[in-house]
Amino acid sequence: YGFVADNGRASPTSMGAARRAGAIGVSGEFGGGGTATVDTMAITARAIDNLMITLGVVEAPVLAPESKPSAPTRLLSLSRHSQGLYATRRGWFEPAVRLGDGVAAGQLAGWYHDLERLDLAEEALHFAESGIVLSRRLHTMCEAGDCLLQVAEPVEG
Repeated sequence: YGFVADNGRASPTSMGAARRAGAIGVSGEFGGGGTATVDTMAITARAIDNLMITLGVVEAPVLAPESKPSAPTRLLSLSRHSQGLYATRRGWFEPAVRLGDGVAAGQLAGWYHDLERLDLAEEALHFAESGIVLSRRLHTMCEAGDCLLQVAEPVEG
C-alpha cells in the first residue's frame, strides 16, 4: 500500500518539516516498532527501487535487482481523525483485526482492558469508518491518547 496523509505544516513530524520547507516529503513504514528483519529489509529495498523507477531516477532496480515482482501499489488516504482509534485511559489493547484487513464502520476493532479496574469487563471498541487497516499499535500497554489502529480509505484512480 501507499498512502497520502495530511500532516499539515504545524505537524511535529518529518513530513510537517518538509511542508514548512516547501518540499515534498516521502516516508515509509516497513516493519514498525523500530524492528528490522530479512523480509522487511527486502520489502524496503523493493519499495525504494519502485519509487526511483517510477520517478525516472533509474531505469532498473538498484537495491533489489533480483527481487520478485510486487503486486501493484494501492493508494490509500488518511486524512481524518475519525479514521483512528485512540486510547482514552491507561490500559491494555487487544486487537481483533490484522494489518491490511478491510473493515466496515461499526465493526469490532478490538477490546480495551482497564488494568486499574480489574472488576470491569473489557470494553469492545468499534471502527468509526470503513477502510483498510493501515496501522496497529505495536505495544499492548497504552496510555490516554495512544493511537491503537488506523483505517485508510482507498483512493480510486
